[in-house]
Amino acid sequence: MNQRQRKLLLYLLSQKHYQPIQELCGEFGFSEKTIRNDIKAINAYLHMNEVTSRIQTKRGSGVRMHLMEREEEYVRYLLESRVLEIKPDLDRFYHGMILLLFRQEPYTMDTLADELYTNRLQLKEDLLCWESMLRMFHLKITKGTHLHIDGDERQLRLFVLYYFYQRADKAMIMSIEPVFLQEHQSLFRDILRLYEDAYRYRFTANALHHFSIYLGVMMKRIQMGYGLQEQTPYVGNRRVHTMLQDYFHVDVNGEEMRFLEQLIESGARQWNRSMLHEFVVNEETRQLSARFFALLKQEYHGEPDEELPILFSILLQTAMIRKHHAMRVLHYNDTQVKFDSMAEFLSVMRLFHKDEKLRGLQLYESEYTRLSMLLLPYFHQLDMQVRFRAGMIVNCSLELAYYGRMRISEALPNIDIVRILTEDEIDAAAAEVDFFITFDYLHKQVPNVEISSMIQDSDIQKLQLYLKQLRQQRSALQPISCSMCAHHAADEDALVSYLFQCYQENCKTGTYEEFTAMLPMHRLLLRDCMLVVLYDERFSESFISMIALKKQLYIEGKGIRQVCLAGFVHTSYERLQKQLCSALLLSVMQPLPIMVYRKRYSVTGSFIFQCS
Repeated sequence: MNQRQRKLLLYLLSQKHYQPIQELCGEFGFSEKTIRNDIKAINAYLHMNEVTSRIQTKRGSGVRMHLMEREEEYVRYLLESRVLEIKPDLDRFYHGMILLLFRQEPYTMDTLADELYTNRLQLKEDLLCWESMLRMFHLKITKGTHLHIDGDERQLRLFVLYYFYQRADKAMIMSIEPVFLQEHQSLFRDILRLYEDAYRYRFTANALHHFSIYLGVMMKRIQMGYGLQEQTPYVGNRRVHTMLQDYFHVDVNGEEMRFLEQLIESGARQWNRSMLHEFVVNEETRQLSARFFALLKQEYHGEPDEELPILFSILLQTAMIRKHHAMRVLHYNDTQVKFDSMAEFLSVMRLFHKDEKLRGLQLYESEYTRLSMLLLPYFHQLDMQVRFRAGMIVNCSLELAYYGRMRISEALPNIDIVRILTEDEIDAAAAEVDFFITFDYLHKQVPNVEISSMIQDSDIQKLQLYLKQLRQQRSALQPISCSMCAHHAADEDALVSYLFQCYQENCKTGTYEEFTAMLPMHRLLLRDCMLVVLYDERFSESFISMIALKKQLYIEGKGIRQVCLAGFVHTSYERLQKQLCSALLLSVMQPLPIMVYRKRYSVTGSFIFQCS
């Protein structure tokens, strides 16, 4: 919020009644248009900072501040602190990108601000946000006499697909689709059916819609004179080539057609059982998949379902194709999978990191999400099959002992009774078992469960409860060293450098290149917070670093105010780590200034997390 808008809001806070717009113009020396734009900006500011109070406009009366109960103090705090900035509006982003990318007339800062019904200062803030989104695709905004988006034309189109279709909500998609599709949907549908017939498989409905959007973007850019530069003659699908040229009356060169086919090749297709076995995986993918499953079985000692390696190979090959063609495709469940199945996701990432060839793939982050989702049933099955080794101590007849073992094995298959022994043999067997089952009171202090020799239902329940306690003990973490600090990072690169310093304090052998390669896959961007969770066996200890940013930074279009870097030494205790990370994530989802205001704590110092 700029100084002019702060003055306007402060003035309206002091007024009980509606203030005519003309009187405000006289009071502040602003035009009516400026006043109305400032009101929109202020309301956006309040909304983004979780304030329900708004400036209301009433025809014939003017404007007034409508304050909700107990919010005035917090609104005044925001005005005084000047900590939070107005976050760019997504509607302005989509409208602004359409103007800059798909309109022939050039725009200056002033003409674009007018077109977007905002002011120059707000637009400057918007551009910071937009540039962080463009940066993912190696694009930038040139701010000369006119605003212009520069970069590779292929990446520009993929940027449009990523944000205009994959990142936009349904309502937004419906509003921007006409820009690209217009009356061409029937033609695009016919073209895509031709590709389906040629490839002898069907695309998912989502993929078909995705490709239709791209065809619309492609033809609009060609019509504007931004076609791809042809390098070699085209020898592909001549029928599609002719249909596009005849319909739009423009030249569609071979490079355009090849890029279109590369995009279509990487699309999601409908699968059935026969198609899974007919799909031909290339030798490179087959070897990489075999390396991954060798590591998986070595690490977790579980045999995967026979179809799992096939499915994994298919997803891996399509992921490699997208990476080769620099086609970043969002997965809608990316954040949810990383949040709800954090331990499993990080386990997959760790296995990829362990093998040099797998690590060298450096797939897009969403591809690891797809592969992790595929492996979730495997990890779940392993979790259900966690086994415990037990020794059965008997001072009774042999047949009763063996009856007891049979009864327990039937009721609780995850208990392996590896030895039947007497109390005198406990010391010799202690290293071989997790606990002892006994029919009588034990005089020795060893982990044990006393049950009756009849093995009744109550005894089984008693054993089940004990197993639950054992699982929790396996998940116990040592105290985790945590620190909190404030940091001034001028830009995203400066923030990454600082995070690397925190990482290297706990991993002396880690390199900057290694860290930056891992970072996109291991981070979550939620509201005003970025959470980064890493596993590394080289960490000297598990740690959590909470960082409050003195300046808001835009990362992939999100205004980040606080960062949490969590590093865990790899152990088998993944379940509690997942719980800890989930709780940690929930704790940092509030914007920091709100936390400071409401909870009144300092952002400096250190503390210890104790999980039990």
